[in-house]
Amino acid sequence: MRLKQYLNEEYSIDNIDEIVDILKRECKLYINDVQRYYHNNFLFSGRKSNAFFAKKKVRKNRKPKDTPIEIHDLMDDWFYKKFGIRFRSNSFFGSFEESTVTLYGKPFIIFPIGKYSAISSSVVNDVYSEIEEETYDTLGKYIDLEGEWKGLSDTDKEKILITVEEILNKADYKDIRKRYVRLPEVMIHCKEYYILRRWGINKAIGVNGLLTKLTT
Repeated sequence: MRLKQYLNEEYSIDNIDEIVDILKRECKLYINDVQRYYHNNFLFSGRKSNAFFAKKKVRKNRKPKDTPIEIHDLMDDWFYKKFGIRFRSNSFFGSFEESTVTLYGKPFIIFPIGKYSAISSSVVNDVYSEIEEETYDTLGKYIDLEGEWKGLSDTDKEKILITVEEILNKADYKDIRKRYVRLPEVMIHCKEYYILRRWGINKAIGVNGLLTKLTT
């Protein structure tokens, strides 16, 4: 397979056997985990892409769009201490629930290439929403973290940071291979991964048909 081909040429369902060969060769670990740990369920991600099949890189040291940098850094440090990975800045979000990812774009099936790590909480569905809710209890008022953080007093900021750490401590994050939970938010860390359009697969061979091709 020429690298140039899958970078510059369009793939479609007509190339499904070629795509399956690529996935079986480069995503063997993940495909094995789908069978062994995830009850034959794939991870999904919502994307704006119009591609049918594409290779992606995980952005390193990603900066937050709407989370205050102090909260982002605290969470990154917390994940690093627990897992040895700064998941907030070196991962992307996915879910075993297709309905969840459609909130962010078209649903794509995710295939991490080679070694990967993925974690989820058995308690927290959306950590950002949880922080906003707990902040209301902490300060006695609703705070728009994105818009109002800079105007808060140092005392209130410190209270929120303490609250964030408390949320993380009780969130019970674990490697999804050790505990498969169908909650909305999974953080996935790897160098590269493939995305495969869910709707296209559904019309052609279905997800079960895809799994059969990948495991035979």
